[in-house]
Amino acid sequence: MFRTSSLLGVLALLAPAATAQQFSFGPQQSYAATQADDTAGVDSGDLNEDGLRDIVTTAYGPERVDCWINDCSGGFYFAGAYPLPVGSQPGRLEMADFDGDGDDDVAVLLVALDQMMVIFNDGTGAFESSSLFNVTGSTPTDLAVADYDQDGDMDVIVSNGASDDATLFTNDGAGVFTGVSYAGYLWPIGVAFGDVDGDGDVDFCISNRDDCSVWIYTNDGQGVFTIRVKLPGDRLNYCVDLADFDGDGDDDVVVASTFSTTNLENTVRVRLYDQVADNWGTIYDYFLPGVAARKVVASDLDCDGDMDIAVSDLTTAQFDILENDGTGTNFVVAQSVASGLGITDMVADDLDMDGAPDLAASAADSDDMSVHLNKGCGLEVEVVGTCPGPADVTINGATPNGLVYVVFSKRAGCHTLGVRSPCPGVTLGLKPSIRPIGQLTADANGDVILVGQNVGPGLCGGYLQIIDATTCLVSNVVQL
Repeated sequence: MFRTSSLLGVLALLAPAATAQQFSFGPQQSYAATQADDTAGVDSGDLNEDGLRDIVTTAYGPERVDCWINDCSGGFYFAGAYPLPVGSQPGRLEMADFDGDGDDDVAVLLVALDQMMVIFNDGTGAFESSSLFNVTGSTPTDLAVADYDQDGDMDVIVSNGASDDATLFTNDGAGVFTGVSYAGYLWPIGVAFGDVDGDGDVDFCISNRDDCSVWIYTNDGQGVFTIRVKLPGDRLNYCVDLADFDGDGDDDVVVASTFSTTNLENTVRVRLYDQVADNWGTIYDYFLPGVAARKVVASDLDCDGDMDIAVSDLTTAQFDILENDGTGTNFVVAQSVASGLGITDMVADDLDMDGAPDLAASAADSDDMSVHLNKGCGLEVEVVGTCPGPADVTINGATPNGLVYVVFSKRAGCHTLGVRSPCPGVTLGLKPSIRPIGQLTADANGDVILVGQNVGPGLCGGYLQIIDATTCLVSNVVQL
């Protein structure tokens, strides 16, 4: 059990409850391409089996996959690159455990070679080998990963633009893939897995650029897909995602498009599926800056239990956050976030372990990968004041009426709590020696406000972090 230290005295709740959290994505943390230019794809996973989310990117000049390891506080350091074939034009990539050994591997599209390369991880974050698999067509544009046949391993679907088909790759469990073709599209450019009919198995959709349509396929539960519906459109589609926007238990579709006969702006189009009536209902369009939408991501970005949307544009140095009102019928632009120039790909994941999805983006024109941490959504701590001297401490996002621990160290870094701690196995953004300096109880909103706390000189320059005793989530790291 953590006990209160005399360093801060007995911490007490000295102010009324804070207002509800307002999410906001923090400023860009930019990680430049390690060599030459053109960062193309980005995804997240656990490279070194430490329980933290790391990042991989594809880049040109020379062609490679760059690996970025989480420093335990939502920052990243470069850990090496895996070379790809010269002239292969690497595109998007996905991380998953493809060979069943417990660590995350990487599947990357080699656009110029019409291949998918699977790069196998040795469990330490080092890539030890790779295998090449031909797609069934040409010019692979996008990929998605899921266990569609429910056999316990991760399969892949790839859209192939120039050949108007998609390749469904079935994994044998050891990372060997066999592909079959689904054809009849018009430049398929985006693909996503999800559960459209709410029956518990994995379905998929394809967005087509040239005829503006989205094709929805449903799974019979045995891994056999049939076309369910072809949704017509009136603008050039790019990326697509599936998520339950209206909370009715089945996935809906969102597609980012551009250019139509009446509008040159980017369009985010949401179509809700009504399973009872078996129809796709009303179209909800949202117009955004830019003329080249490239990635749309569905995630609960404001931590309120419904799915929101992030969408990027190739021509602007920003992405936009569309916040869902819970019905799926009304989204508002909650934030436009400055990021790299020419965003080609994005991923939402909890990169700083606070329980809230953050965003990472790859940008071709600024040749970098950007990380944007989600502030005010998830477990967050803020300290404002002087050191030594009085300071105000605000904690948001804790378990309502639950206990939180305040821990301190002179050094930031990574440390995994042992079996005698309240949250064994949890990784902190602090290095030993780690000292507990307080226990606090959150209010009914999950908030704590401490006003005028006397911060002693022994804490100055050190680092503070919060642990939620109920969920074992950890907050951001704050330097005093």
